Amino acid sequence: MSRYLFAFLILPALGQAQISDYVINTVMGSSAATVLGDAGPANAAELSNPIGLWFDSSHNLYIADSGFNRVREVTGGTGAGKINTLAGNGTPAWAGDGGLATSANLYAPFKAILDSSGNLYISDVANQVVRMVSKSTGNITTFAGTNCCYGYAGDGGPANAAVLNHPVGLAFDSSGNLYIGDSNNHRIRMVTPGGTITTVAGNGNPGFSGDGGPATKAELNSPFGITFDASGNLYIADSGNNRIRVLMTNGTIVTAAGNGKAGYSGDMIPATTAELNQPFDVAFDPYGNLYIADTNNFRIRKVNTSGTILTIGGGTGAGYSGDGFIGTNSKLGFPSGVVVDSSNDVYIADSVNNVIRELTPFPPSVNTGGVLSASAFGAFNSVAPGSWIEIYGSDLSFSNRSWTTADFTNGGLTAPTSLDGVTVTIGGQAAYIDYISGNQINAQVPYNVAPGQQQLTVKTAAGAALVATTVTVCALQPGMFAPPLLKVGGTQYVGALFPDGTYAMPPGAVQGITSRRANPGDVVTLYGVGFGPVTPNIPAGQVVQQSNSLPQFQISIGGTPATVTYAGLAPDAIGLYQFNVVVPNVTASDTALVTFSIGGVAGTQTLHIAVQ
Repeated sequence: MSRYLFAFLILPALGQAQISDYVINTVMGSSAATVLGDAGPANAAELSNPIGLWFDSSHNLYIADSGFNRVREVTGGTGAGKINTLAGNGTPAWAGDGGLATSANLYAPFKAILDSSGNLYISDVANQVVRMVSKSTGNITTFAGTNCCYGYAGDGGPANAAVLNHPVGLAFDSSGNLYIGDSNNHRIRMVTPGGTITTVAGNGNPGFSGDGGPATKAELNSPFGITFDASGNLYIADSGNNRIRVLMTNGTIVTAAGNGKAGYSGDMIPATTAELNQPFDVAFDPYGNLYIADTNNFRIRKVNTSGTILTIGGGTGAGYSGDGFIGTNSKLGFPSGVVVDSSNDVYIADSVNNVIRELTPFPPSVNTGGVLSASAFGAFNSVAPGSWIEIYGSDLSFSNRSWTTADFTNGGLTAPTSLDGVTVTIGGQAAYIDYISGNQINAQVPYNVAPGQQQLTVKTAAGAALVATTVTVCALQPGMFAPPLLKVGGTQYVGALFPDGTYAMPPGAVQGITSRRANPGDVVTLYGVGFGPVTPNIPAGQVVQQSNSLPQFQISIGGTPATVTYAGLAPDAIGLYQFNVVVPNVTASDTALVTFSIGGVAGTQTLHIAVQ
């Protein structure tokens, strides 16, 4: 049996997507916006209408401090770290090309990012250009656009001879091409490493059209912030259309969030059916979740990897309040920029309030009684070494996925002990993880965990659970595959399969499942977890590649002992036992009782099979 069938048997429980919990705090600035504070602690500095935010790989934060007409850098963290000006002298004007960036004039900068060589690029919005600050000299030059005018011209030629119209968002792709949100031209422009500019999205008409077709023929309406996902697709805050659009790597454009109507509705539903209100910026976390500065809704929205949208910051109207409390109970004032760091902390340019706010995710929390053996195999409150368990709680993960082939090590034979930064330990031993989501983790108990009360710890990028969870570990906790789907009129059938995949149940007992009654002499296959060690020993977390056996396994059908032709770990699976059983000659019954034991420990499930 392949690990793919195994994944089908160990399914995650279905339920509503979990609402992520974050605490909000101000980490920089104040409503005063009077004292610059350069060269001092970042948390003592003032900001004026901060807009764009960006982190480099060293966790230095770059701020387009628009009201102060500067680009500023925070090194060493937003708390006691230091803040300095990298570009702009504070006077809104046009001057300084060829000289030091700190002596030059900027006019309402929107975004500042680095290229792979460490050169700084600035969308100098009111000057209608993109400026570049050389890492080696600190001098500033014009990289794209011309200060003489605004409009649309220059495609196919040098970027510094082209004409832009309020350039805002900036993003580099993996090939070093710079993308520009040319907002009042309603286009996305691209500048190659060689300096040639072209249009890659938008036909120049402000409106909405073109989804599913070539991006250059589509309509955009004031595109602002832009960012790439891990696959190289460009996400666009299509502000005037109240949508997030995606320029796919094949050149087509689609909508990822927003239904086009300006408003606020739709949390916990597909993002494409929700309402946004002039979103200004977009960002991704390390796990593929999308964050949206939903500016005129005074909120930060999150779209998880399943496409469900929810609010994580703001929610009680425009204003400035809520520090130290849950993010959705706070007030934001025109949040215009958003960025996520490697620890999954979300930073917000709370522009009107002249501050940077931080949303810190809650650490994971396991529910009381929230650790069970696999629900399709009995859902017992105690577990056994090597058995599969389900952990329920909140904030258990930032992503929602099962393991993939890429997560395995040792030539694809060893299961992961970490998925997207989520780890589980039981009795101090690392568990193997099959599935993660915000409210459920599926994991395999290591074989070397001793029986008794053992501490279970879940850890994410937000840290470990604050309250320890204790789980009862038994030497054996046998459970057969018998999911609720196979319960008919109060009778729970065991998942006994014929070689063709048909279940040994009354025909038509469950809609959509092929079933028939077993005949004496038929061989059916059952699956289980928690049956203990096999011979020879196969460690937990290993894909079974060798023959093995499970001594002392016994099973009866209709009160008659059955012959077992195979009992052991299932080939090509992990921690899943397989039992090939010959149906004995018993009285015909649609509810023949199935009982089993291992090493004198009887299974406690009440299970049935149909025999004719």
